[in-house]
Amino acid sequence: MKPDIKELNNTDLWVEYIKIHKELEKRKLINPNNIIGRYGEFLALEIYNSSKKLPNLKINTDIESKINALNSKKERYVIKTILEPSNRTSVFYVDDKKVFDYVIIVHIAKDYKLIRMVELTWEQFLKFRKWNNLLRGWSISITEFLLKEAKIVSKFK
Repeated sequence: MKPDIKELNNTDLWVEYIKIHKELEKRKLINPNNIIGRYGEFLALEIYNSSKKLPNLKINTDIESKINALNSKKERYVIKTILEPSNRTSVFYVDDKKVFDYVIIVHIAKDYKLIRMVELTWEQFLKFRKWNNLLRGWSISITEFLLKEAKIVSKFK
């Protein structure tokens, strides 16, 4: 029996959407876009906004900005999503001038369940970033060293 999408909670609705999106891509009915990134943003906001220990975040509506979310103190967050088996973020096109306050890295499994969510400060970003010659930008890899220093926001796997 097919699920009634009106009865699904937000997380399950996203999972069903991603499955359909992947099948549409496989059949070459649509061009791929950044659905994984949008799903990561959704998970980050769900977790941050449902916890009393974390700041509430709002999506930044300025489409020209590289900032994904803001908290009530106007601190700037970049949200990057990693899909297993990768352990590296997409590229950050920034120099050494501070352009955001925090990075949230959402690491999800092949079945779209959350593996972990970590938060880095700007200073930690500078410490852990690695240059990608091909894409001419910075990325962050999830390593044991990073996990020892980063704020673990959520962990499931």
